[in-house]
Amino acid sequence: MAGRKNKLDGTTTGHRTKEELAEKAEVEAAAGQFPALSVEPPEWLNELAKAEYMRVAPTLEKLHVTTLDQTALALYANAYSNYVTAARDVDLNGQKDSEGKKNVSVSIMSDSSKDISKYANSLGLTLDSRMKIIKPTVKEVEDDPYMNFGGAD
Repeated sequence: MAGRKNKLDGTTTGHRTKEELAEKAEVEAAAGQFPALSVEPPEWLNELAKAEYMRVAPTLEKLHVTTLDQTALALYANAYSNYVTAARDVDLNGQKDSEGKKNVSVSIMSDSSKDISKYANSLGLTLDSRMKIIKPTVKEVEDDPYMNFGGAD
């Protein structure tokens, strides 16, 4: 589907007709009817990936991430595990082997960091991606002594 990605109604800016707002609310209500994300990781993940999955899953429930996103979370956790494992290998053996060739773990770290970033953005794990999901509330200042500065009463 071409065009801009959909935003939640509360984060949409600009003029919207009553019909557009009603349609948007209907779509958002339908999207919230999917089963909640399971906090139990898939069994195919290794122990490090399972630990990352279990660390992140409870927080994602608050962002209304559903069971449809479980694969993305599992792939994020798997990429995280691959990155940590490769980083440990680079720490232990260095970026180059004894023949001066690049350690394969350096490439794994690079690929895994791209995957981590991609899945973190799609799941709302970064500040930027969360700001697209949640509209921050701004506290109004009731008595601002500077509001009337300059003699405007």
